[in-house]
Amino acid sequence: ATAIECFLRQDYPSELRELIILDDADQYESQQGDGWRLVSLPFRFRTLGEKRNASAGLVSPDVDAYCVWDDDDVYLPWHMSASAAALAGADYTIPTIIYNDKRTRLQRKSNQYLFHGA
Repeated sequence: ATAIECFLRQDYPSELRELIILDDADQYESQQGDGWRLVSLPFRFRTLGEKRNASAGLVSPDVDAYCVWDDDDVYLPWHMSASAAALAGADYTIPTIIYNDKRTRLQRKSNQYLFHGA
């Protein structure tokens, strides 16, 4: 519920964003509203990567960017507009810093300019 609230509070124009909730536990009935869709599937994906790829395939064709928004994510209201502004000024992007959880502490590492699409 917090992740959805964070999405709804974004200052990025609502007509330019869409929330897609991919329920691969078949807990809810598929439904949609203004700017959002809940897609319920009767099977589980084997990996999170497969689920993210499937959700990317559901994005409307008129969307310019795709943001991964997990159910436990918390974002400040300017997250999408700040990301869009950064992307608008770039010819292309390659994330250069990766944060990963190594046991009990967060580590910051360079990706050595390799692209990771997760």
